[in-house]
Amino acid sequence: MLYFIVNELSGKGKGKEAARKIRAILEEKQVPYDMRATEYKAHATKLAEEFSRQPDCTGIVAVGGDGTFNEVMNGMDLALPLGLISSGSGNDFMRVLAPDKTLEEQLEPILNGTTRNVDYLTVNDKRSLNVAGTGFDVDIVIRQEKFKKVLS
Repeated sequence: MLYFIVNELSGKGKGKEAARKIRAILEEKQVPYDMRATEYKAHATKLAEEFSRQPDCTGIVAVGGDGTFNEVMNGMDLALPLGLISSGSGNDFMRVLAPDKTLEEQLEPILNGTTRNVDYLTVNDKRSLNVAGTGFDVDIVIRQEKFKKVLS
């Protein structure tokens, strides 16, 4: 069974729309799946850990942006395949891996079981697909989160 982890807030709501389309495709093709939406920061990591322990899990699919992909990758058993469907605002990783692919084109190799190896970084037991920050950039992200709360 495929397990989908969806960040419905990614891409200003694109994640929610992507989930709707994916459900329709999976149901039409009669593909067994379980799909859950993230509810808070790092929830995707917890869901990936949970799904990795399921004996029927044949793969985990992250639907969101680079942050969602990172959270899922850091929670899952990497012996399982990881599928990625971009619905974020930046999608830096997918822009390189599968530029200009539609949702259907991104889903096709996942449903066909087509895999390819992709390198990743591990620093202090944290995995990263394409970007790792340690200094000024991390400080900006931390400060941005504080301002987001004040301006909301």
